[in-house]
Amino acid sequence: MPLHPINRTCNGARFLQAWHDVTFGEALDEWSAAYADSVCLVDGTSVTTYRQMRQRSRRLAAFFLGLGLQRGDRVLFRLGNTEQFVFAFLGLLEIGVIPIMLRAGNRLEEMVKLAERAEPVAFVSSDSSELEDTRAIGERLRERCATVRRCVFEHELVEACDRPDYDLDALAYERPKPNDISHLLLSGGTTGVPKMAPHTHVISLLIATCVADRDEDSPLDRALAVLPASHNFTLLNDLFATFVSGGAVVMCAEPSPAEILRLIDEERVTHLSLVPTLTRLCISYRDVDASDDLSSLRFVSEGGAKVPPDLVIDSQRAFGCVMQHVFGTVEGFYSTSYLDDDEESLLSAMTASVTPYDSLKVVGTDGAELPTGELGELLCNGPTRFPGYFNDPEATARAITADGYYRTGDYGFLDDCGRVGIRGRVKEQINRAGESIMPEAIETAVRRHPRVCDCVAVGVADETLGERIYAFVTVDGAEVDVERVRSELRELGVSEHHLPDEVVAVPFFPETSGRKVDKRRLLQMAGVDR
Repeated sequence: MPLHPINRTCNGARFLQAWHDVTFGEALDEWSAAYADSVCLVDGTSVTTYRQMRQRSRRLAAFFLGLGLQRGDRVLFRLGNTEQFVFAFLGLLEIGVIPIMLRAGNRLEEMVKLAERAEPVAFVSSDSSELEDTRAIGERLRERCATVRRCVFEHELVEACDRPDYDLDALAYERPKPNDISHLLLSGGTTGVPKMAPHTHVISLLIATCVADRDEDSPLDRALAVLPASHNFTLLNDLFATFVSGGAVVMCAEPSPAEILRLIDEERVTHLSLVPTLTRLCISYRDVDASDDLSSLRFVSEGGAKVPPDLVIDSQRAFGCVMQHVFGTVEGFYSTSYLDDDEESLLSAMTASVTPYDSLKVVGTDGAELPTGELGELLCNGPTRFPGYFNDPEATARAITADGYYRTGDYGFLDDCGRVGIRGRVKEQINRAGESIMPEAIETAVRRHPRVCDCVAVGVADETLGERIYAFVTVDGAEVDVERVRSELRELGVSEHHLPDEVVAVPFFPETSGRKVDKRRLLQMAGVDR
């Protein structure tokens, strides 16, 4: 028997009633009218109301128009988790200028390659710091990219926000249409230049409103934006879903466990989004210092990678609230678990699409659709599916099937309720001695060892076995001896095909610009050629 129908709440009803067929600029007008003097943003000691957010965003829109930007232009957008990110983002979208959402890890060469494909007219960036000279990066971009005419830095945005003479109402401009591209999100990039996935005003607002419906967000909510605001996870879960609900977003510029827990306590945060590596750091910190009051939390959303059962349990213990699984793609599909899911569903990481309009199927290696419960590649279709990568027809042809489904590259299954169970990436499946093994199964097994804090499993080519299993671990205490670890794991009851062939202790797991574990760098750290 199904545990529950896939759509227990009427997700999408609020969108159809209130936000259907609007742009972000029109939605901001509505938010300002509905919530006016309610707080919408907290950035350190700076507190902004909805009325002020609209005013400052429109001033920046006028500022951008004065620089010569116009509807349909693209800009490289590289701001951190500050209030200026929100004002500038909404200001650009008001006049139909499309931000390319760069990540902190994107370096000059990647930006140049992106610029060759997207032809941006400007670079909007944080100010220089001790860690990075963004002004020098901007100068090099202008030297190498003929289309980049102007660099805008954060201090200029701050100044423009305080200029009443930047009056958008006095300027002639054309607002974008609801189905126009609102922003470009980066997809991939671990094996080459990231692809750009276009998102539209109307679909972004649809997904955000459905997330808010699923999570029962309200004006009483305060979301903590910990992960980079340029990520789809943060934009949808923490920013947009909160704004459509009239709540407040607390910006976290320094994603350290101490700062995250302090802000939850002091700002009475009700929910936040994390990735598993950061969650483990918060749990470790909390185990040493539990002085922060986390009782305001309703839930913690986890995404970016599958959350194993032990982390679900540890997270709920440390934060004192329910943990929510989030699985989504930059290419459009977005799903979460329910806040009242039973323990079995939660530990097995089942999620359901947040919109009622998605069509899902799982296919085998031959492309044939598989029955319910069988593992294969997840494909999705529907209005939230992106139309294709920006100016990249070859990548689009590889990603979208002849019948219009997007190949997610994720390995999983559908249950009787239509919920999704993701077990890993298709390309990450390890084929050892005729056995097909998902890295998650190995990682979960190795984490049972008392001295292993965390584990990442990778398959490495081997002439005899096909692939050898490398387990990269962070450990507590002495050096790791592979045979001893294998023996001790056997004593713990770990099956033979889940035992690693090699165990390599590392001080930390390097991350990609998307905040996922960078397995290529892990192998380089160990001097292993994949």
